[in-house]
Amino acid sequence: MHLNYSFLPCVVIRKENYLPMEVCNVIEGQRHTRKLNEKQTADMIKFTCFEFNGSGMKVSNEMAVVNARILPTPTLQHHQSSREASFSSRDGSWNLRDKKVATDTGINIPNRTPPILHANSHGDIEGSVKQAWVCAVNFPKVIL
Repeated sequence: MHLNYSFLPCVVIRKENYLPMEVCNVIEGQRHTRKLNEKQTADMIKFTCFEFNGSGMKVSNEMAVVNARILPTPTLQHHQSSREASFSSRDGSWNLRDKKVATDTGINIPNRTPPILHANSHGDIEGSVKQAWVCAVNFPKVIL
């Protein structure tokens, strides 16, 4: 293998494991969790900063005034065997201790070797989960 950019530093994979940058791919959305040094931080800020007015957006010095209202607290209904079948929140939260929320159920899966579903690595996980759910034979009954 011939490296075109052999003068660039290597990527540290693990302790004492290095790879040339040319053979690495950065996946979209990948995070860098290590602390950057001062030069790296300055370079990152220069790269990510842009002139705000150049984007055509304007910011007012005034705060936006909007109409708002406080909604009434919803009453939750639980299974009849719970200590309280219905109750409202106290101090902005619900205590679910000793509350039975739903009747558990199972899913009958007749095919123990289902087809492999290929998820889109760029974010279509929700679609894959929905597809897997539709492939199941028995849908559990949801009790609210």
